[in-house]
Amino acid sequence: MEQLELKRMVNRQVQKRGMNIRKLARELDITYSGTHQLLDREKLQVQRLAELSEALKYNFFRELAEQFDYQEPDYSDNSENEALKQRVKELELEQKVLKEAISLMRS
Repeated sequence: MEQLELKRMVNRQVQKRGMNIRKLARELDITYSGTHQLLDREKLQVQRLAELSEALKYNFFRELAEQFDYQEPDYSDNSENEALKQRVKELELEQKVLKEAISLMRS
């Protein structure tokens, strides 16, 4: 696997947001030198990448995911979706009946 260019990606977003490393350091609640050390690392913890995403209001995970030519995860669980849709219908019907009952009680 080739090396991911996280430092380049982060620096690009820092510039796009009109920030500098000092401001980013404050957003991350770490020192200026700590921010440089963080960006100079070959590997980055997922939590740190999430913090960088939050600080820069940019989804680095999506950009990284686009670099992989793999199948997308299948998030569809039709049985659960169908059960939820059925429950919504039941609740809508219940709401309608309750509204009618309240309306009749007021009359």
